[in-house]
Amino acid sequence: MTIRADSFQFTWIKGPNPDYGFGGTLAGAGTEADRAAMLANLMTDQEATSQIRAFLKDIDPATGYLWD
Repeated sequence: MTIRADSFQFTWIKGPNPDYGFGGTLAGAGTEADRAAMLANLMTDQEATSQIRAFLKDIDPATGYLWD
């Protein structure tokens, strides 16, 4: 997982599609630095694992991409 400012990105390091993944941005009030600090506090290992599992649930095993 990469966190940049108020956004995060998960990229596959093993899998059928190198560099495929997903990400998100913490939107809301406050400065970008405020949101970045909130994101760092919210994105615990447990939350990261939950996000990854939710993403992988929607992946087509035959193609390695999101279901059509």
